[in-house]
Amino acid sequence: MADAVEVVGIEIAREWLAPPSPKDGSRQPWVELAVRVRNDTAEPQYVIGEIRGIEFDDATRTLRLRLRDRAAAARGPGEPILRLTEPKLERVPPGGEIELRIDTPAIQQRMVPGPGLGLTTSPFDLRDVVSVDVELAHAAERRALVPGARAPAVASTAKLRMERRDPGRGREEDPVKSE
Repeated sequence: MADAVEVVGIEIAREWLAPPSPKDGSRQPWVELAVRVRNDTAEPQYVIGEIRGIEFDDATRTLRLRLRDRAAAARGPGEPILRLTEPKLERVPPGGEIELRIDTPAIQQRMVPGPGLGLTTSPFDLRDVVSVDVELAHAAERRALVPGARAPAVASTAKLRMERRDPGRGREEDPVKSE
């Protein structure tokens, strides 16, 4: 697509187990998502390079990954801005492509209706995802991507199949991440 900034691929680049928890010795699995973004415009663009929202549909095993904040106009009247931290921004050169590297726990928790009027959590595993809807915001100016910005950021959605760089690696054999 000409004159566009779009997500052109997503994959689980690697998996590892976190160091043992001091509390109980358990090791939580983590994944590194590699999201490829292409800029077909004639000027540099900025994109949000971190997860700002995540949802999972059990029936279709589809992940909705938000790499954008909700626009001020999308919030209801009086609805507060819940994310006050500025996002990590990445520059995509004109006519270029970058790969966003995002580390996140493999097991995510989501809020679901609980007994009565309450809520409870339900886990889902990113390694079981089949397809991904990636919502991406981009803008020529950094300030258009910060929470509460009134300047318009452009948002797009890409529907992609989740890929794996090393599909043969078993979960039990994941190395501990060393940094």
